[in-house]
Amino acid sequence: MRVTQRGLSLVELMISLAVGLLVLLVLSDVLVNLLATQAQDRRRSQLSAMLDGAASLIAVDLRRAGYDAGGAARTPYGKVFISPDGSCLRYAYDTPPGMPASSKRYFAVRLNRAAEDGPRLERLQTTESGWRCDAPETDWQAMSSPGLGRITALRFGKQQGGIEIELAGEENSGEKPETVAIRTLVSLRNQPEASIQ
Repeated sequence: MRVTQRGLSLVELMISLAVGLLVLLVLSDVLVNLLATQAQDRRRSQLSAMLDGAASLIAVDLRRAGYDAGGAARTPYGKVFISPDGSCLRYAYDTPPGMPASSKRYFAVRLNRAAEDGPRLERLQTTESGWRCDAPETDWQAMSSPGLGRITALRFGKQQGGIEIELAGEENSGEKPETVAIRTLVSLRNQPEASIQ
């Protein structure tokens, strides 16, 4: 009885290894591209959430502008000031009922392009004497995180019955960073007078 050997020849084995390696390379390239796309989508989502959160916080606080517990719209509560280039907004409101009285009822929002860790959105809460867009750096609190993306634009505009906020940023990536922009109109409940100053 004669036994025949079954199996692959050396050439067949080499060809099958080459085909398998080629399939593995194609699959790994697809996986790398998929992971890169997911990472970019995550960064874009984080930037969008940061911009949306900042715009919402500004809008909620700005709706209180002009509130005066005394009932008369007196200066400065009765006014909202926008810098001539639209990059800084100042507003004030009296202490709401049920809240502890505070002299720090004067607010400003700006984009600080000269911050050490990159451009960032900042908010000022101060007394009337320190109520300026050029207040000392130490008085401002960050509203954005450079780790989530760069704020590239902030502009406030006077509109009929409100203030328009335009906010834009770009994600942190080495290649072509994508930008996200938000535009919203905030109605001023207490109807303070908006002026460019």
